[in-house]
Amino acid sequence: MWTQSYSKTVEGLSAAQVWKVWSDVDSWHVWQDDIEYARMNGPFETGGSFKFKPKGGPNLTLELSDVQPNTSFVDITRFPLARMVDSHELIERGGALEIKTTIRMEGPLAFLWRKIVGEDVVKSLPAQTDKLIAQATLACA
Repeated sequence: MWTQSYSKTVEGLSAAQVWKVWSDVDSWHVWQDDIEYARMNGPFETGGSFKFKPKGGPNLTLELSDVQPNTSFVDITRFPLARMVDSHELIERGGALEIKTTIRMEGPLAFLWRKIVGEDVVKSLPAQTDKLIAQATLACA
């Protein structure tokens, strides 16, 4: 198993503001320039799923394995003999908000999928988090 995390703490932004952007999966392409589209198949809740197409990548179906509104969500991408578990957390601490993402690769071929997908996802987290913050700020301005 392989795990990597990235977090950033900001002031003046609430968990509800970020959640509004995160839970609007159909609009992810607006603030994530590395995806062609993301489309929810029903409500953004535990057990839900969405279609996801990274630029230059295959069409994927991601499963929402745990959704806690305004707090966290976990999505799972399945690969042959491996899966990527992507955990997103919002942690409020005395006027500041920590936005944390943890990527975990599991399964017999996790080492391979880490190289093919996981490491690039982790490298993109700082820029993606900054874009999320900008979109949350803009959406609630």
